Amino acid sequence: MGRLFGKTKSKYMNLPVAVRASLWFTVCNFFQKGVSFITVPIFTRLLSTEEYGVYSVYLSWQSIIIIFATLNLSSQVFNNGMTKYDNDRFGYTSAMLGLSNLCTLVFFSIYFILKEAINKALDVSTPMMIIMFVGFFFSAATSLWTVQQRYLFKYHALCIVTIMSTVGTAVVGVLLVINNPTGYSRVLADVLVASLVGICVYISIIKKNNKLFNVGYWKYALAIDLPLLAHYLSMTVLGSSDRIMINDICGEGHTALYSVPYNASMIMQIIITSINSSFIPWTYQKCKQREWTKLKDTSTILIAVVALISLVPSLFAPELVWILGSEKYAASVWVVPPVSCSVFFIFLYSLFSNIEIYYEKSKNIMIASMGAAIANILLNYIFINLFGYIAAAYTTLACYILLSLVHYVFMKKVLKKEDEKEVPYNIRLILLISFAVIFNSICVTLLYNQPWIIRYLIIMVVVLIIFIKRALIINKINELKISR
Repeated sequence: MGRLFGKTKSKYMNLPVAVRASLWFTVCNFFQKGVSFITVPIFTRLLSTEEYGVYSVYLSWQSIIIIFATLNLSSQVFNNGMTKYDNDRFGYTSAMLGLSNLCTLVFFSIYFILKEAINKALDVSTPMMIIMFVGFFFSAATSLWTVQQRYLFKYHALCIVTIMSTVGTAVVGVLLVINNPTGYSRVLADVLVASLVGICVYISIIKKNNKLFNVGYWKYALAIDLPLLAHYLSMTVLGSSDRIMINDICGEGHTALYSVPYNASMIMQIIITSINSSFIPWTYQKCKQREWTKLKDTSTILIAVVALISLVPSLFAPELVWILGSEKYAASVWVVPPVSCSVFFIFLYSLFSNIEIYYEKSKNIMIASMGAAIANILLNYIFINLFGYIAAAYTTLACYILLSLVHYVFMKKVLKKEDEKEVPYNIRLILLISFAVIFNSICVTLLYNQPWIIRYLIIMVVVLIIFIKRALIINKINELKISR
């Protein structure tokens, strides 16, 4: 055992720092999502469906307001700045923190002036909104610092901060909710821990460089970032408008009924996001080398793997909903199949958009995102009114299918403009797999009222297929690692 540990440690230490950092960043991400997932059943049992709905609505509005209140400066523009201003990374970080804080203060001032109208429109209380803006102000430091650490491959401090904040949020959340079982307590726990961590990181950033104002850095960041706001907002609306509109049309209780199975369906998104993160640099490498056949073959295998992964929540839907939400959420099990199916199409549209990004056609991405978001709002308004909250799951699926189709069209136009005669994906097979995923998602709903043994037999068949094809899957994954 000692020799085995020594060998493993030696291999680990011989890995390049970038690989080690990537490994630990992935571990941190899984830990963060895992703890969040584990605590969901605790909070759904401590809170009523109405109070959990309050918390879900808060998160939905938070995900939209943060785009304007912080300009999402820790996203693409920050990575660009880390490269462009590599001789003054700490100065650039503090300048972005200053710009983010200024935006937060400006939007808070606007809110405070119009708070009565905004509170009524958003169905959120003043204390909730004040807490939200406090969180924006201090968590901006953590977001920027996290990206900086990832960029510099400094994973030790990031892992410690991630673990402490994740555990702290869970523990404080449970304690506050036990003492006062309301959505407000759940929100307060999140912001309290995030702000305490943010204050410590804020001080760390200021110690390195205290110049929060830098005209040159601010102009550079705004020139890149402002055109991307439409894309950020559209994708957030696509992911959040369903819960907001359910709350407005059906009420907070139905929002909770929708949110719990929605979270269950998105479990596999953690794995799929990690797959895509590894696939992006490999895709760019193959595009540069014009190795379209390799890209086509490997992407086909990955699409098939993602298709199988996306079906897992549907097969275990009754059990997942019970674990996450208890018996009172059982009627919402029908939300799981269409949302799980959406996860597959999220991966699919990202494959097409990766090619667009490689050829620097970001305008296409903005147009596609805005179109899908508008379609989602219109479909939600029509079908939630007609069929209730479960309809939102199907409108979400429809919009991600639409997004995949639009990105495919844009990708073909980009390739044609670049005089590339070959499409780097097996479109016929992708269509076949897509129809199979949709068909299976529909069929599995017919099994929920049948004996559980039938579902488990299907699960065994799926596992058997993966086991038989394990060598092919492992080879393709190893090929990705070697090619990076």
